[in-house]
Amino acid sequence: MKIIRTTQSRLSQVDFANLGFGSGLADHAFYAEFVNGSWDEGRVEPYGPLKQGLALHALHYGQAVFEGQKAYRQADGGIAVFRPSENAKRLNRSGSRMMIPELPEDLFISGLNALIAVDQEWVPRGENQTLYLRPFLFGSSEFITARPSEDYTFGIVTSPSGELYTKPVRVKVERQFTRATSGGVGFAKAAGNYGGAFLATREAVKQGYQQVLWTDHHNHEYFEEAGTMNVAFVVRGTLITPALSDRILAGITRDSILTLCREWGIPVEER
Repeated sequence: MKIIRTTQSRLSQVDFANLGFGSGLADHAFYAEFVNGSWDEGRVEPYGPLKQGLALHALHYGQAVFEGQKAYRQADGGIAVFRPSENAKRLNRSGSRMMIPELPEDLFISGLNALIAVDQEWVPRGENQTLYLRPFLFGSSEFITARPSEDYTFGIVTSPSGELYTKPVRVKVERQFTRATSGGVGFAKAAGNYGGAFLATREAVKQGYQQVLWTDHHNHEYFEEAGTMNVAFVVRGTLITPALSDRILAGITRDSILTLCREWGIPVEER
């Protein structure tokens, strides 16, 4: 794997005492290209603009998926990433729905590890701080015909971040807008799912909420998931969460919590 290090680090410009979420980017990025039917080995290089034109396929047809995960500074100074192979698997499930070629899991993991190693000083050391990791895949051919891209790019960018929410979140139960429908792409972490949710979220924020709690597309009667997280409720000692479907993202945190609850003997219902 080729690694090119920046000669002008921006690390000294970061105020680690007052980190927001996702607004500043670390020095380097990882890139890999799918051309002529196969992925290259990838490279780490200084973060910078992509050299692609306005006919970039993903800009026109939304053939793009992404992941979100975090690198944590450990007590001994080391760095840990939570269940990265699960993010790799989910990225490929999303990609399959969007007709994006499978990304080898070892390329995902090796790219992640190489990038974190190069930018390890960007992993914050403060309480409730992490290096947010954003892997993504998108169609990178340049044509405007309505068909799948032929070329694809896998990238990873990172951002030193504080907490997304610093206090309990007020959620609006959404009964007008719909996030996902049966047979659609709701289970995928597709870029357009999030762009399509911006309007409903903005309206909720205007009303004093921080997030939307999406309901089913039939009658807006049953809870499905929130804008940035799965949801669960404790009812008379039982943890109840919506069952996974093609309308709900299979959260890795969700899976971890349900697994632990079952191991600890806490009743769990998915319905």
